Parts: sequence; C-alpha cells; structure tokens
Amino acid sequence: MLFEKSRKEPDVAVDIAPAHHSVSDSGDYGSHDLSKTEAQGGHTVMTDGVFGNMDDHSGPNYRAVGKWGALILMTKANLGLGVLALPSVFATLGMVPGILCIVAIQTIIAYCGVVIGSWKMTHPTTHSLADAGGIMGGWIAREFLFLIFFATSGGGSCGRSGRSSELEGLVSEGLAGVEGRLGWKKWVEIGHVGGTWTLHSAQPAPLARLPSSSMPALRYSAPNAQPTLSIMIFILGSACVGVSTALNAVSSHGACTAVFVAVSAIAGFLLGSIRTLGRISWIGWVGIFFIMASILTLTIAAGVQDRPADAPQAPLPWDKDLKIFAQPTFAAAMSAINNIVFSYGATPMYFGIVSEMRDPRQYAPMMVTSVCSLTVVYLVIGSVVYYYCGQYVASPALGSAGLLMKKVCYGISIPGLLASLTIFTHVCGKTLFVRLMKGSRHLAANTIQHWAAWLGCTAFSVIVGYIIASAIPNFGSIIGLVGALFCPIVCIIPYTFMWWSLNKKGRRLSELTFRKKIAYAVNILFCIIGFFLLGAGTYGAVVDLRKTTSESKPWSCENNSGPY
Repeated sequence: MLFEKSRKEPDVAVDIAPAHHSVSDSGDYGSHDLSKTEAQGGHTVMTDGVFGNMDDHSGPNYRAVGKWGALILMTKANLGLGVLALPSVFATLGMVPGILCIVAIQTIIAYCGVVIGSWKMTHPTTHSLADAGGIMGGWIAREFLFLIFFATSGGGSCGRSGRSSELEGLVSEGLAGVEGRLGWKKWVEIGHVGGTWTLHSAQPAPLARLPSSSMPALRYSAPNAQPTLSIMIFILGSACVGVSTALNAVSSHGACTAVFVAVSAIAGFLLGSIRTLGRISWIGWVGIFFIMASILTLTIAAGVQDRPADAPQAPLPWDKDLKIFAQPTFAAAMSAINNIVFSYGATPMYFGIVSEMRDPRQYAPMMVTSVCSLTVVYLVIGSVVYYYCGQYVASPALGSAGLLMKKVCYGISIPGLLASLTIFTHVCGKTLFVRLMKGSRHLAANTIQHWAAWLGCTAFSVIVGYIIASAIPNFGSIIGLVGALFCPIVCIIPYTFMWWSLNKKGRRLSELTFRKKIAYAVNILFCIIGFFLLGAGTYGAVVDLRKTTSESKPWSCENNSGPY
C-alpha cells in the first residue's frame, strides 16, 4: 500500500498491491505515476498495472522511460524505413497528391495516437492493442487481434475473468472493506493513473491506521493479450532487409544476400535482448542521428549532382519528368499509399512505450511532437529528393545519388537501421515474454526462468523476422505488403472503436454534445478510410508483390541494393 500527501489537502492513497507490502511515505501525490513501497529488507518495490511488483534489487525496472526517451523511441521506430520509400511515392502519385496523402494519413495517425493515451489513462492495465480489444469485445476480439500478430498461448488475468471492468469491481469491493475497517466516511474519488490505483479521502488517516493487512487480497495482473505482434514481426523482417541492403551496397555485394540477412538477424538478437526500453532509448538517439545524417547527405548529393544515377549518362539528354499530378494505375497508387501508411506503422508500439514511461501523462504531447516532426521530415526529404531525381528516384532512396554516394549514404545509415532493428526485436520479444510470464514472479525477477524465457522470446522473434526477410527480399514489396495488410488493422481501425467505447458507451447519440457528435462523425470517417486502405491497399500490394517476386526469388543471393 501507499500513503501519499497532497499539495492542496491531505489525501489517503491506497495502492492495490500484495498484502505483504509495508508502507512508506513517497512524497507529493502526482509527482510520478509509479507506486513505491518498502518491502522487507529495505528494497524498494514498485507495483505496476502491467508488470506487477518490481524490486529494484532483484529485477529490471520496466518503468524507466522519460518523456524524451519516449519521444525518441516513437520517432526512431518510424524514421529510417518509411522515409526511404517516400520519394518514390511522389514519383508515383505526383507532388501535390503525395503531399496531401502524407498530411491526411499523419492527421489520422496522430488522432489514433491520442486515443491510445486516453485509453491507457482509463484502463491502466492495458499493455497492448489486443488488450484493448478484449476490454471492448471480449475474448473473441482480443484473440483476433492477437492472432494477427502471433498465435501464442499464455497470459494472465485481471480480476476474476481478465476484464479491466471486473478489476474495477474488485477495487470497489476491496475499498468498501477498507472503509468498514478504518472508519473512512467521505470518499472523493477513485483514481488510476499509469497502472497505480488510488483512493482519495477528504479525511486524513494516520500512518499507523494503514497496516498492510487492512487491504483485501486482490489479484493484480493485466488481461492476457499483448501488443500487435504480426506487424512488428513484419517490420522486424523489413528492418533485416534494410540492414542487408546497406551491407550489400557498402560491400559492393561482397557476399550472398541471404548471408547479410542472417548477419542482420544475429545483430538484432544481440542488441534487442537488452531487457528494458529505458536502456534502449539511447540507441534511438544514436539511430536518429545517423539516419538523419544519411538522409541529409543523400539530399545534398542529389541536389549538387549533374543527374541521378539511373538517368541516361552524359552527353545523352535526360528529363526529370516531374509530375504535379501523376496518372498512376489504381494498383500503383494504392501501393504508393501503402508506403505512406507503413511510414507511420509503429503506432501499436506506443502501447508498450507508454506502459514503460515513468509518467504516462507525458505521452500525448510527446506522441504528437513525434508525428509532426516525422511529417516535416517526410515532406521535406520526399519532395526535395523527388524534385532533383524525378522519375529516376530509387527505392530505397539512398540509391539515387550515384554509386559512390550510395555507399557513403548506406554506410552512414547502418547504425540508424540497426537501431530500428533493435527496437522492433525488443518489442516483439517483450510481447511474447510478457504474454508467457504474466502473473509469474519471474516476469520482473532475475531468475533462470526469466532469462531463459526472455532470450528465447527474442530469438524466436528474430528467427520469424529472418524467415520473412528471406522470403520477401525486396524492400519496396515488403513495406507495401505490411502497409496494406496490417497497418490499417493496427494503426487506424481499432482506435475508432476505442474512442466510441470511451465516449459513447451507454449513451444515445442525441445525448452527446455538439463537439462529441463531430468527433463521432470523424471516427466513422476514419474507420471507413481504414477499411478502404485495407481492401484496396492489399490489392495493390499483391499486384506489386507478384511482379517483384517473379524478378527476385526467396533466399536469393541476388543483390537487393541495385547496381554496384
């Protein structure tokens, strides 16, 4: 349990935690969202709605990500893969449609990201999109969303049935018992922020009146569905493809592409096995620095060179054939839009990031900052590179500045691409790990079972990502397929239902305010757009995939970085 003092008036905060915890004074309420107690032996025990009890002496601290670390993780998860395909999007759609599509999709993604923050504050035990699906639609919705990401068994429960609403019921029952025993009369509110459930009373209670035995025994674990694995696995595979492409370019195809994919997978396992996002955030800083340096180098090189590498060589004339409004086929247009959707495809990762933040209330402004920053980079880099290269722009774009600069740009980008691979490997492994160990003391303890499960989950994720990367070795095809088949399902559609669950559940449309009705209509529009992108985008991706797989076979030794 937890006794906390308020700045305005003394409150009593009761944290739902195992009954063996004793009490400590942790300072002002609201200074952070991570409950702290003093366990026997003087160790600080942190109780979290997702990870349970975390002892600072015997296990990792999963709640160690600050707001800037969260910003970097969210930004780096997107930056480095999608941006490399955006100049070719302008070549397909034209300059104006390309800009409009990027801004439109950015708006939708930012809106959906805000919903994640609101949902997490309302349902603090949520650790995944599938988790949210279980709260909205029961086990069918939960398992459907999880099967999209991976079919795996295990998981814990919340309350008696794994539903957050039932945890709230247990909270009410338990606190009623506390009221009866301690004589508290006036209850102000029951709050839960970032996984910490608190009960505030207008009447202060002495510390001596809060014995550890006064709190009823309540089960404290989250629903048994975890983050969106399938898209993470596919993006992990695309990260392997990106690293292998860079190694091919730098070495002038010095080895079989299948070998480079395997090397990428091994590197992803070694780096992604770091156990907490708090310890990985520095890799995000490094990754952003190098990927931005690589992209800026490409942009400058494209601007000062005489002509793109793929253009007819001098003295032959060449034409950029810049298109303000292009006229692509429907399949080509949808394939290009898939690339844009993919460039924001890390949205389901935000559940895991906000779950490991020290203060989840800082999530929303950091998420909006990340998405807006990404959009500026996408628009500037995509339009400038397309302006200088025109119809001869390459995908990934780092191949557009000639063979020498291609090697230079890819060489600079390798740390950035490895950072993306690290983040996605970690998220995939963490998803499986939490699913398997939920409700067990081994989740947050340095035991043999903990290490075996953790390393096994990261290794399994890398192996599946390696298989995908080897089966679809073409960069453009794999991100188009992921953008069409998975991104609408996990980046757009579910969040409209989450908003309805938060704002309209149990109320008639006529009872909503005008502002809520506008938001309701916007959610319907975004939901329709999501389903359209799913159907039409998949068609475009399949057409493109059939074309590229006829040119490049699975587990091929062919160079996937272009001419060398």
